[in-house]
Amino acid sequence: MLKRFFLARQGLQVGPYTVNEVLEKLQSNEHAWNDYIFEESREDWMLILEHPLFSSKYNEGWARSTLSETATHPFHEKKWVVFKDEKKFGPFTYLEIVQMMQEKTLVEQDQLATLSQQEFKKIKEFEEFSAKKVKQLLSQGDRHVKEVFNRRRYPRAEFEGTLIVHDNKTVFRGQSFQISAGGAGLLIPSQALQPGQTLLLHFHPTRSVPAFNAVASVVSKLGSDLEMMGTPHKYGVRFTSLSQTIKDQIYTFTSTLNKKEAA
Repeated sequence: MLKRFFLARQGLQVGPYTVNEVLEKLQSNEHAWNDYIFEESREDWMLILEHPLFSSKYNEGWARSTLSETATHPFHEKKWVVFKDEKKFGPFTYLEIVQMMQEKTLVEQDQLATLSQQEFKKIKEFEEFSAKKVKQLLSQGDRHVKEVFNRRRYPRAEFEGTLIVHDNKTVFRGQSFQISAGGAGLLIPSQALQPGQTLLLHFHPTRSVPAFNAVASVVSKLGSDLEMMGTPHKYGVRFTSLSQTIKDQIYTFTSTLNKKEAA
């Protein structure tokens, strides 16, 4: 039996497709290499370009736009290379990197270099990818930038809830302000948590989502370490362990809310 795959783009799941059908959709630009594909063996979504059955095609340059075809816009130059999990990926355009950061596929601790320099540094060391710079880009109203912010792995929604946070040393009482099936935005009264740190979370029940437990990794931190002890800090976390039932319920909740707001 031919293996078939589900794809996801802009929060919508489509498929299933065979390998050849996925390649046809990439060639016709119906789907992009940084869209997501569900791998049953991992029970999770991953970038198409990272999937073992497609990564070699990507690295060979198959069905990818050339620089001459996309040079009409400065954001389309494929000059950024990612070093992640002991592997190199790319090259990517500036907006592709920004998009992966928005989706938390890349975090500020991951490493990046340009084709011309090949000197890898942490993403947070590049001014081009600072939160301030990305906000400035969005405020310019460029349609290419807006497309990046509107195209996410999972739809997000405001979500006011309470939870218990455990970092294997200390227990905190936190609050959530945003949620998706892939992660959440949290307010935690501690400035000590750092990107890459693992947290154990227990979300209290709300009208929209039942109580659930999750293991999460800190991917972003907002707030100064000089602020007073106990002042809530904003953190972005990515769920690394979450039951499929809860993931489906969160996805349904956020999708429904997004549709109502768009109506």
